[in-house]
Amino acid sequence: MITQDYMQNKADDINNLYSNLQNEIFNRIIFYLRDSNYKNVGKDNVLSWQIEQLSKMGMLNSDVVKMLSQVTGVAEKKIKSMIVDDGITIQDEMTAQLVGMTHKSNVKPDNEQLLNGLLQQTYSNLNNVVNQSLISKNAEDNGALRAYQDIVNKSTVETITGLKTHEQAILDNVQKWVDSGLKTNLVDKAGHRWSLEGYSRMVINSTAHSTFNQVRMSTMSEFEVTLASMSSHAASRPACAPIQGMIVNTVPRTDKHFNPRYPTIYDHGYGYAWGTQGANCKHELYPYIEGVNTNPFHHPNTKKAIKNGKIQQKQRGLERLVRQDKKMIAYAESQGDEFGVSHYKSLLSGHRAKIREIVKDHDFLHRDYSREKVITKVDKYIMPDAKNAVFHKEKLTKYALDPTAIKSGGASKAKVFQSALGYNLNNYTDLMDKVYNGVTKYEAIPQNDTEHGQKYRINMPIKGPNGNTRSVRTAWVKDPKNGELRLTSIFVNHRKKG
Repeated sequence: MITQDYMQNKADDINNLYSNLQNEIFNRIIFYLRDSNYKNVGKDNVLSWQIEQLSKMGMLNSDVVKMLSQVTGVAEKKIKSMIVDDGITIQDEMTAQLVGMTHKSNVKPDNEQLLNGLLQQTYSNLNNVVNQSLISKNAEDNGALRAYQDIVNKSTVETITGLKTHEQAILDNVQKWVDSGLKTNLVDKAGHRWSLEGYSRMVINSTAHSTFNQVRMSTMSEFEVTLASMSSHAASRPACAPIQGMIVNTVPRTDKHFNPRYPTIYDHGYGYAWGTQGANCKHELYPYIEGVNTNPFHHPNTKKAIKNGKIQQKQRGLERLVRQDKKMIAYAESQGDEFGVSHYKSLLSGHRAKIREIVKDHDFLHRDYSREKVITKVDKYIMPDAKNAVFHKEKLTKYALDPTAIKSGGASKAKVFQSALGYNLNNYTDLMDKVYNGVTKYEAIPQNDTEHGQKYRINMPIKGPNGNTRSVRTAWVKDPKNGELRLTSIFVNHRKKG
């Protein structure tokens, strides 16, 4: 049987897609900045650095649009499954229950229009706010470009004024954006600009909840069952506390089926985010027929339930802080910021301790580690379509490993490959295998997008037949004509770091 927890798990799976999208966008911003050699920038050359970085915004926009397209395709399929497929199952399960209670076997509920409406509304909400905030070429309307531009410009000013070293300015400004999240173009009545992750999570969670409850209530309505048992919890919002655990009307007072013996959910905020069955409400409504079934729930003390609800919200706030701490630790680790890692690990330890304390002090609370979970892995940027990359053996046999290829420069490369790693024309296939493995494993740095195609650079630590490990630099290009991603050059990197 489909439950609210089941629907929430489906929603969390979709939420993770958008959370990971935001992480990937920040990863891309970081990779572009890292490739700029910003550690060697100072007052004398920071303005030229600024111009160079701002010129990359077109490339960043193109990358973000591609990532968004991939996520949108997967998300829409999962959203449709959650709304339509699960919605039909919820309808069928509720129908079977109501047939048993009412003996009306001829009633055939049809929630297709309701489900399609929820589906289109969800698609529309995500497209109008999330997608439109990432596809614009105008930095003012694009959350990713706005963040990148702000990081570059503020870091430039802080370097010129001597407020910080350029490296520290970059680290601090990226950290601020990772902490606050990418912003959409949606500003609510309170003047709050929603983040990409926050808005998408709100939409998906609300959709999962609406699908579960609206289909159940619509099916009940088809059977003319307008009373329900409302589940009860020790902690409750003010709108639900007075009626939880009771028999309630699922129709307004003006409805002909309204039963004056029971309260109605319409008097307790039904239809509003703050009310009964609103955003994040976990109460469930079970069909009730007088004389047929009984109410299995009890009605907790209203004032105590509201007080407990406020305490529970403190736990939820601490859980959000734990998730944020984990994100910041991941960012600090990706930048080699030991102080930042130590700082956020200390915060994480403190917030976890407070959760343990609040759960210990209140019996109605429990520790749910899934609410503290977050995608913390700061993924390396892997070349798009890397698994289909093409490595023509001639790049080794005729160039990089051929000691007679003097004109092409292959002879000098061959000499280095032999002395540094022990590779030659007799064992080149081992090198090819390791490059093929590395192309889907190691970080790719996007280079210029020219008439010949988008170029990438990957530095791979490779252990050779002689037992030594050296950094091997590979260059790749995505052919704009046939879409082939192929290797263009390979050599042992003389620099200690890529």
